[in-house]
Amino acid sequence: MSRLDERLKTKRELATADTSFAVSAKTTRIARRDFLKTTAAAAGGLCIAAYVPELAARPVSNALANATVFAPNAFVRIAADESVTVIANHSEMGQGIYTSLPML
Repeated sequence: MSRLDERLKTKRELATADTSFAVSAKTTRIARRDFLKTTAAAAGGLCIAAYVPELAARPVSNALANATVFAPNAFVRIAADESVTVIANHSEMGQGIYTSLPML
């Protein structure tokens, strides 16, 4: 028997195999458009449900009055013109955490 015959025989056996042991799970096919419509409707409902007029009517307190004073260390400098300088004492070649420093 050739290799081709063996492969065909195996495929035939698999095609006629008893699959009663397989877990029967009912799957529902949903179109992408229907999924997006349903998701948008649910998100809109959550936004409306989350809106509480009592919280919206409250005056907003000054966040800076309640905040603690930020005292930057030697590696962070804030100038009078509100420019921020971050100093990294190690050379970074793009492989570690210091890669994100220029993005700040």
